[in-house]
Amino acid sequence: MNFNKLILVFATTSVLIFLISLIFLKQITLIHPLIWEIQSFFFCTFLIVIRINQIGMTHWAKQFHIFYFISMSIRFFFSLIFMVFMILYFKNQEVTFVINFIVMYLFYTWFEIYFLIHNLRADLTNSDAIN
Repeated sequence: MNFNKLILVFATTSVLIFLISLIFLKQITLIHPLIWEIQSFFFCTFLIVIRINQIGMTHWAKQFHIFYFISMSIRFFFSLIFMVFMILYFKNQEVTFVINFIVMYLFYTWFEIYFLIHNLRADLTNSDAIN
């Protein structure tokens, strides 16, 4: 996945967060006040994960699965540390924070898997055309 697609994912999620927060501003608290910190965290971890996956795809294509599992583990542990820190440090609306965090985690994981499958499918069709 290149940097342009990452910016597209980040912009899409930012617009969705903004629209949801505008629509439900007065009614119920669906969006935690620290949602932009969560968004920034996932953007940074997404950059790290993409870089690790790119290294694996370019230099060690036969062992790419190792790099993918390493990047998944890194993101999981960073997420766990971030979530525990934020819950302990900010003592308001913990349930809303956890729900927002899990939704964002799954959203970014879905995008990563989608772009990974898209890149691997392109590689598969290129190798079929060569053979």
